[in-house]
Formats: sequence, C-alpha cells, structure tokens
Amino acid sequence: MDYQARIDELEAEAARTPEGPVRVALYEEAVRLADEHNDVGLGVALRDELMSAAVFGGSAEKMLPAFAWSLAQHDRDPDSFGASALLWKYKWVMENLTEFPQVSRAQI
Repeated sequence: MDYQARIDELEAEAARTPEGPVRVALYEEAVRLADEHNDVGLGVALRDELMSAAVFGGSAEKMLPAFAWSLAQHDRDPDSFGASALLWKYKWVMENLTEFPQVSRAQI
C-alpha cells in the first residue's frame, strides 16, 4: 500500500475517533509514516493535527515535540509553511508549558 493511502486511512479513522489517546496515536502513526518517507510538507500538516489531538485529548506533553519540529521547519523555509496555524498553536504551548517538568520556570 502507498504510504499516502495509509496516511489517508489513519486520518479518516482519527476523524471518526473521539478525542483521546487513540486519536493521538493515529496521528502519531501518520506522522511516523510521513517522516519515514521524508515528506516534510505532509509532516507539517499532520503535526498540526497531532497538536490539536494532543491538547484536546489530554496528552499535551505530545504537543511540545510536534510544535518544536514544526517551528524548526518554518524557520528553515518560512515561505513554504504558513505561520498562522503555528502561531495559533504557540498559545497552546504557552498555556501548557508549566505542566512540563523538563522545562524550568527560568526557561519559561
């Protein structure tokens, strides 16, 4: 099966799945497939969905690595990746940052 077809299946299943750990896992698998095939554009789009699923599914800790990766892609090539969705997620990062023990108050 073509990896993009599998990602489409995972996204469709995630859309039918209630918010929570299963939806997060579906997006994580889709991200893994995009990364495995070096599809950066799809990786950005899928991480955007993963961040939403993580925040609203009770797994905010999974949002931070997805955000950092997406931010790095935007910094490398700002013309290819729009900033508005990323900036929207930035507020989620700031709202949840105090919940990450690996990020000190001084770093915040």
